Amino acid sequence: MNQDTYDMAKGKLFADIVKGDLSWLMSQDMSQADKDLLGAWLQLANEVGTVMVSAQCNQETAMAIGANGKLATGSGDALTRKVSETMDNADLYSAIAALTAACNANPVIFLKYPNNFQYTGLGINADSHNQSHRLNDASMNGPCVAGAVDNLIKIDTYYAQKFTNLVKYLDSMKEDGGTVLDNTVAVWMNEMSDGNAHNLNNSPIIQAGSGGGYFKTGKIVNLDTTSGWTAEQALGRSLSQCVEGAPQTSDGVSQATGTDSKFGNRPVNKYFCNIMTALGMKADASGFPAKDGPAGEVTHYGYSDKTEDFTGGAGAVTSATIHDPGGFTELKAT
Repeated sequence: MNQDTYDMAKGKLFADIVKGDLSWLMSQDMSQADKDLLGAWLQLANEVGTVMVSAQCNQETAMAIGANGKLATGSGDALTRKVSETMDNADLYSAIAALTAACNANPVIFLKYPNNFQYTGLGINADSHNQSHRLNDASMNGPCVAGAVDNLIKIDTYYAQKFTNLVKYLDSMKEDGGTVLDNTVAVWMNEMSDGNAHNLNNSPIIQAGSGGGYFKTGKIVNLDTTSGWTAEQALGRSLSQCVEGAPQTSDGVSQATGTDSKFGNRPVNKYFCNIMTALGMKADASGFPAKDGPAGEVTHYGYSDKTEDFTGGAGAVTSATIHDPGGFTELKAT
């Protein structure tokens, strides 16, 4: 950023930054009405240009959540390490994310964990991507390797701990009679529900925070209640299709290992509509999110919400559209 942008980010008033030009302008011959208009404009520019900084945005908050903790230098046991003792890189980024939210520096933050990674700190010396295929390479067929599922469970347990730490950071900072978490939508979601079949059906999403009271909390919500699915079917078939050391009964190429395609078909972009509405995003006249949108809740996002419309990519299906506008009412608190 340039110096003027930096100064405004640090709280300097717009009028002070353009003081020279402003003094010249105000010295010009103009009516009292024009002077009043200029004064009103200047007041508005100063108010709009001021960065709103939370009272939590200080060194004490960073120390309170442990953001100044010692960074772990060895692998150790990542599942038993206490954040109060040392932080790993994931905790460090989570702390930065929480402080960024508390300081109102950025309303949307993404933390993406690497998909091709050896979690040696968990005692796993195999590529996590390959493990998601239950194989020792990135193909989608071949014999299932020993311990792949156990390794995936261990990796997911690590992810769960890191998400828990992030939520604790957000919940430890007071804000507007509650905590930063209360005004937050913290979401943990995976790239897909089945790593071998590349299957997206029935993918679980874990959310913390109500977005200022918009979302239900403390609930498990099943969004797919119309297709007659059962708990057993929703689990997918990877475990039954993949026996350690034996060829897969059905390989991933055939898409046969994941949840059956008729189960769990509620589109994720409806959930994104919920999130945008919770964050205060407004829609244009067509229901799509728009900066300074004049309409009400966001009801449209993406080019379609129907699985069949995605065959061939955008534009391949002429009838591709949002068939069922709006977010999920099942997720709303009221």
